[in-house]
Amino acid sequence: MAIRILNRPCLLGAFILLVGCEKWSDGVVNEIEFPDHEATTAASCILTTGDSKAILSVTNTASLLSVAPVDLPQGVSATLQHEGVTVLSWTAEDVALVGEGLDVQKMLVLNLDSPLNLPEGEIELTVTIPGEPLLTARAIQPGMPEVSYTLHLGADTIASLWGSEILDEVGLDLINHSGLRDVYAVRLQEAYVYGDTVWSLANGSGFEDPRLDYVSSCGCWIVDDQNVDAQVLSDMTLSRIRWSDEYGYEGGEEAPLRLVVEQLDPSLGEFYKSVSIHEAAQDNPFANPSGVYSNTSSGYGHFGLAARRTILLN
Repeated sequence: MAIRILNRPCLLGAFILLVGCEKWSDGVVNEIEFPDHEATTAASCILTTGDSKAILSVTNTASLLSVAPVDLPQGVSATLQHEGVTVLSWTAEDVALVGEGLDVQKMLVLNLDSPLNLPEGEIELTVTIPGEPLLTARAIQPGMPEVSYTLHLGADTIASLWGSEILDEVGLDLINHSGLRDVYAVRLQEAYVYGDTVWSLANGSGFEDPRLDYVSSCGCWIVDDQNVDAQVLSDMTLSRIRWSDEYGYEGGEEAPLRLVVEQLDPSLGEFYKSVSIHEAAQDNPFANPSGVYSNTSSGYGHFGLAARRTILLN
């Protein structure tokens, strides 16, 4: 008797499941109408001290249903001003193709006579398009980052079936300036020289320091004091793993190694983080919708500034 009582719920559940499957097999169609989209201007520009070119992307926004190409508007020009003085300007003739393959796009490009060196402080970007409202954005040009470091080659060695795994460590100290929000982008890079020198992120062991937040959109570790003066930004450790028989460096000779540290305008750090979150959400159907951080008057694009220090370690 007990067996019969237990079986009835199971049969009922199976019946509901079969009915449900038959219903879903017919398909469920929900029609969603896209709201009308009014095109507006989007501008993106990230400049770093030492750049040889100043590149500004300007386009009109478009809806998902638009078939018109998103391109550089005719007659666009732009300026950068510091305390009312123009420090950089693009004219309608400063147009060049940027990118490769299918990603090539027309942008405003200035080939600079000397490495970029904008004055510290607030910089205002103004973009002018005939017949359109002015687009403006503001960002802070930071000073060169102050960096202290130690290098310990061969800090640890682990034997394996494939040879000896050698761990190199770099100790890093950064400055937390009182009364300012300090945001840094950090990269530990190694070089491979086969005709040309190619720098890429070093093969690290995965940093456990919670102050080092890896952000894929910039290929860097973001260090952010969150505007807390008591936040300690010293005694951070970066690592590089190499092998005793590493290809191209016989006898375990270490590949060239460098440390790249950028002091970021805080809004640029927010932009990098938001892009990574947005990209991660694209492949996750359960993720909450996420927007990309913008500091332009139109709400599309971003204007960011940074100062970079590069240190060759070995």
